[in-house]
Amino acid sequence: MTKPFINEWIELVRPLFPKDAIIEVGPGKNDATLRIDWKLGNDPARPNKRSRIIKVIVSKEAMDDCRDSKTAGLKFRKVIENKLSTFNPDHNTPMHGITPIEEWIVSTFDIN
Repeated sequence: MTKPFINEWIELVRPLFPKDAIIEVGPGKNDATLRIDWKLGNDPARPNKRSRIIKVIVSKEAMDDCRDSKTAGLKFRKVIENKLSTFNPDHNTPMHGITPIEEWIVSTFDIN
């Protein structure tokens, strides 16, 4: 089950992404999974081409170990900010292909 503070963390990282980014919390029994993508707008032949999908997985252990959700949220934002600094959202997947997914694991070490 996703902890309630995950929604607060989403609002902390939302400004790091383009305005039209979609951030969804995926179903999960244990870990919290965020799925993030947006329109790239860089290919006139494919005006609706979306970015690589970022799948952020916050481990159950990290959520259970969280003693201060505000401090952990700021650390979470920093983790996402650092990963975004080297992330290339573009891809060469054909129009009817499967969009690549990049997984980012957030552990208890990262946020506690």
